[in-house]
Amino acid sequence: MKLTSLLHKLYCWLPAYSLLSHTDEQQFRRQLIAEHRAQSLRYIVLALAVLMAFIVSNQVAGAPWHNAADVLRGACIALITLTMLCTRTLSDAHWLRAWFACCGLLMALLVGVFVATAERWGYLNEGGPIVAMLIFGSITVLHLGQKLLLWAILVLGLVLMAKLGSPISGWTFFYMVLCWVLMAYVQYQIDVLQRQHYIAEQAERIKAETDKLTGTLNRHAFEARLTQLIDDLKPQQALTVGMLDIDYFKRYNDHYGHLQGDQALIAVARCLKQLPLDLLVRFGGEEFIVVKVHNGPIPRELTQLHEQIAALQWPHAQSPFQHLSASVGLASYVCKERGEPLPANLLGGADSALYAAKEQGRNRTIARDIAASTAATA
Repeated sequence: MKLTSLLHKLYCWLPAYSLLSHTDEQQFRRQLIAEHRAQSLRYIVLALAVLMAFIVSNQVAGAPWHNAADVLRGACIALITLTMLCTRTLSDAHWLRAWFACCGLLMALLVGVFVATAERWGYLNEGGPIVAMLIFGSITVLHLGQKLLLWAILVLGLVLMAKLGSPISGWTFFYMVLCWVLMAYVQYQIDVLQRQHYIAEQAERIKAETDKLTGTLNRHAFEARLTQLIDDLKPQQALTVGMLDIDYFKRYNDHYGHLQGDQALIAVARCLKQLPLDLLVRFGGEEFIVVKVHNGPIPRELTQLHEQIAALQWPHAQSPFQHLSASVGLASYVCKERGEPLPANLLGGADSALYAAKEQGRNRTIARDIAASTAATA
């Protein structure tokens, strides 16, 4: 229990577990991995170059080719190469887990390298362990908690070997621990700055994607969000897009003024926000787009959208209905396979259904199935 409590306190201290919510932290890590995955080859080349440099220098110094240190370095090279080849097609999350496991094994192998070096020369300089710390510390996709674990493998491994009689100098431990503390402090600052930058980016993104008047998403954000929803669709799941247009809104603005028109738009947006929608977008003027992912038939909250607006009973003296009303066109399609592209006629189908709703007298919802090209009036 004491160890669990201590680990919990440590996790709360780490920026990766304290600055962002769990969902935001996962999203941040996915973004960080995606940004740096393509650059990972640089770290791989650096690690391989350092290992080869030590092997070559050992051979130049006259060491036998089968000496323990070089054999272990060769094992490190093989492990890195194998991991590189096996992780090329993995998802970002599995890619990071595989490389983190690889780093743990590499650190354990390097402990063996340092012990073999100490046995051969009768001492171990601080240079090797510090170089190992620096290389692992430079991996940008790993946060402080992960790096502390890797560094701990090195320190604890050498402590164990020293207890077993390996000739490891106390100064080696001193400089290694000093380097550990300094790098941990720097990594802590990096973790904080990275997440603060992410928070600022998210705030700016939300600001750029939000309609200032209604607080809904704006047209700029619509396409990217819709594409993401479609990419995440599972086979046999359905997606429905609805276009909602407030009836006779120009007459409303002419009669009540544009300021009152803004209040009417805010009221409509507030009403729509209460519905369980996946996307709500102000597409322009008095037109809104709603998107819902569902199983089975189109949900009732979509087929009765016009009734939701009429229920506001917002006065509109220039409308034949004497209150705000809306015409709605829905277009729905069922996903056949995951990752399929956006159907070209999805938005066109919703727009066509909206036009039909207006032609049939407004204040109604018309739904169309894109696949079957059928229409039904709600």
